[in-house]
Order: sequence, then structure tokens, then C-alpha cells
Amino acid sequence: MFELRRIGAGCCGTVWAPTQRDRFVFKREDGGPGRSLSNDFEMHQRVLESLHQFARSSATDLSLCIQVPQCYRFIEAGDQEWWDKNLTSFPRGYSPCNVLHSERIMPLPRNIRELLIDKYCPTLLIPEIKASQAITAFLRNDPFYPRPGQLLWKRFRDQYLQTSSNIISSDRDEQRTSLPKMFIRGVEEAQQKRNER
Repeated sequence: MFELRRIGAGCCGTVWAPTQRDRFVFKREDGGPGRSLSNDFEMHQRVLESLHQFARSSATDLSLCIQVPQCYRFIEAGDQEWWDKNLTSFPRGYSPCNVLHSERIMPLPRNIRELLIDKYCPTLLIPEIKASQAITAFLRNDPFYPRPGQLLWKRFRDQYLQTSSNIISSDRDEQRTSLPKMFIRGVEEAQQKRNER
């Protein structure tokens, strides 16, 4: 097979791909409790079937162009044949679990995302939207970064603000220069709300 490297992690588990350019991934069900890749696979199949039925029954001449990533296969933890061939593709110490083999959705380049926000969002909301997207991604998808209240948080916060200041110090756009502080403040407030629940 091939060696896989982790390209993402979240509450559902980890995501693995052979290289940056490969168009497929393996999503491992090794995240939080209550997560079900078999349910994800079933829902994906229902979406595809519904789209096919709609396309067959549609009386309009307009073609509906909805792109749904391919979902190639659901591999169960007990699929001994698959795991015998593929377990060594994961780092040592990993064990079989449910896996979803699907098409990789390549992210839009950051500059394109920024252009979309800048073009279609109300001007007054742009800094808040950019900061809130970063806060959500940080708290949801980056479980290994320090969190407010943890030992390394102050060091992380100070280094993040200093590095950001160094990078954007010559920028005259007040909206952009306010983003790092807005991000840190937002992470601290969001973490405090989570702690209060």
C-alpha cells in the first residue's frame, strides 16, 4: 500500500491521506463518543440517491449542478482482509476502527476565501466574520493547541500576538490589524462559555 499521514482531526476522528496532492482520504472513527461514520456513509448514499431521482424526474431543461464528493467505501473495524493489507499504512500503534474512504475536498486557497469574504460580506462585519471563522476552526479542528486556562495558553497567546504584530505592522488597514486581538479575545470568551456549561 502506501504510507498515510494525518492531515486533520476533529470531534469525529482523524483524517489521513498519502500526500498533499492525492484526491482521496481515509477518515478514521477514532474521535469523540457518539460519532458514527457508518451513519455518515448512509447519509451520503441517501443524498446521492435523492439527487439521481431528482435528475431523472425533473421536467425542467435546467441542469442542476450539485457536486457531491465521492464516498468510495465504508470499511468496518472487523474487515480483517482490508486491515491486513492496510494497517501498516498508518503509524505504528494504530489499531483497526471504522473508516470512510472518500474523495478529498481540496480547500480553497486562503486568498480566495478572503476575496469571497471581502466581496460578499457587509463591510462592517468582515473583521468579525474572519475572526469568528478562525475561532471556530481553532476550537473545533485543532484539539492539540493550548486552550485558555491551560499551562501553555499565556505563552501561545503572547507569541501569537507578537508574531502577528511583526507580520502586519506595516499594514495601514485597521480592520486587518485588529484581527489578531479579536481572535485571541474570541477564543478566550468561547472557552469561558464552554467551561460554564
